[in-house]
This record gives sequence, C-alpha cells and structure tokens, in this order.
Amino acid sequence: MPGLDIKLVEHKLPIKEGYLPIKQAIRRMSMDTELKVKEEIERLLKAGFIRPAIYADWLANIVSVLKRKTEAVRICVDYRNLNEASPKDEYPMPMADMLVDGAVHNQMLSFMDGNAGYNQIMVAEEDIHKIAFMCPGHIGHSLEVYIDDVVIKSPEEGDHVSNLRRAFLRMRQHKLKMNPKKCVFGVQAGNFLGFLRGTPLKLYVSASEVSIGSLLVQDNKEGKEQAVYYLSRTLTEVERKYSAIERLCLALYFTAVKLRHYMLPYTVYIIAKTDLIKYMLTRPMLRGRIGK
Repeated sequence: MPGLDIKLVEHKLPIKEGYLPIKQAIRRMSMDTELKVKEEIERLLKAGFIRPAIYADWLANIVSVLKRKTEAVRICVDYRNLNEASPKDEYPMPMADMLVDGAVHNQMLSFMDGNAGYNQIMVAEEDIHKIAFMCPGHIGHSLEVYIDDVVIKSPEEGDHVSNLRRAFLRMRQHKLKMNPKKCVFGVQAGNFLGFLRGTPLKLYVSASEVSIGSLLVQDNKEGKEQAVYYLSRTLTEVERKYSAIERLCLALYFTAVKLRHYMLPYTVYIIAKTDLIKYMLTRPMLRGRIGK
C-alpha cells in the first residue's frame, strides 16, 4: 500500500502558540495484551506503516482495542494532548443521516471500505516527530533486561535451555560478557531488581491528614526487609475530610491498583495502624466509601 501522493494530500499538525510538547507517563498493560500488541507493532513495522524513533519531544501511549469478531488487537494511540495543542479543521464532517438519505433511493449499490484508511494519507515529514508513541519492550519474549541485570525466562521448563542458548549466542555475537559469580541458572525464584520471585510480600500502609503512602517489602535471605516499591500521593480537598479508617482504606485501594501485577500472584501481608481487612470483613454490611 503506497498511500496517496503527498502532492495530492498529507496530514499537517501545526501547534497552537503557547503549547509545549508533552510526553505521557507510561501505562501498563496485561501480559497477554502486551504480546498481541508486540505482534501488531512488528507487522506494522515490516509493512512500512511505522518506523523506529530514538528521540521524541511528543510521546503518546498505545491504547489497545480488541476486535470482538477476530480477537485481533487494533493498535490505537492516545493523541489527546496533541489534539488539544493542534488547531481544529473547521470543515464539518458529513451528516450520517443525509448520507443514508442520498443512498436509499438508488436501485443498485456497491459498498467498499478503505483498507487502513488513516495510514493511506501520509503525515507531513516535518510533523512526523509529533506522533511518536511508546511500544512495550520488544525484549520481553524470553528475556528481561534492566541496565546490566538480565533474566532469561521460560513459561515451560523444557524451553529454558533453548532460550539460554539463544541469549548466549546473541551475547557472543556482540561480545557482551556476564559476571559468572553473580549468575544463577535453572531456578524457580531469584533476586531481580530487589524483588524475589515466590517470596511473600509485606505491604505497609499509612495515611495522614494530608497524604497517603505505602511501602512494599520482602524479607531477603538474611531475614532483613528489603524495599521493593514506594508509593505516595497528596490527598484531595474532599479526601482530607475522610475519617482515619477511610484514608487507610483509600491508601490500600490506591496501592492495590498501582501494584496489582506484584500483588496478584503472591501472598501479601497488609501491615497498618488498624487491621483494615479484619475491619472490613467483620462489618455486617459495608456502605458508603468503605463499601466502594
């Protein structure tokens, strides 16, 4: 699909005066969705619809939409910030009912649908940098990397040797060396970025009159607590009117939403000034904010 000639038409994205570039904070997606998004990104890359960008002033998040009929994933991008900064084209969209009226009185009709219509009109070269979007890491099929920490992962035990071989061949190709004193192979749990796979978690929750916070920790091999994640935020004006127990419940809810991917697979012990879980489970009926 070569697309329409830019001499005929192209998308231009001027920016209104006073607007600065915005880089959206990265959003998480489920592992299943991430794998489907990666496949679609690779397909679009091979087709030439998209291209890699190393540096970008504007940066948006992918929004995945599941097509119900085919179970395929449609890749959309959250361009709300860019849309707000761009002047609007005042040419009105056609009114649907008028289009239908114009078609119904004809004796013969043929229906067509543009294939990836948006991608057939090119973006002006000088504006392409404004539509950059962040992709989920393409490393994550069998390998996770954070600077110099590497984890080779295998959902099935029988695949692990081949995944190791693939990683080692790539390292050898690029002359990348590992530290043998810090390498551990063929285990079901280990330390990665301060997080031990398979060890119970402790969640400390606190709330003051103006803020809430939490600390996720694990006991290391020496039996000492090791921080995994910190969270905190300031309370809104309405939230400051909550009772002490309501603020603690809010802190627990806020943490559970943010750290869902840590907490779902493991046992988590909640530690707070008040036994929140016991408080909620012993209520004959939960109403209001606590119930919510």
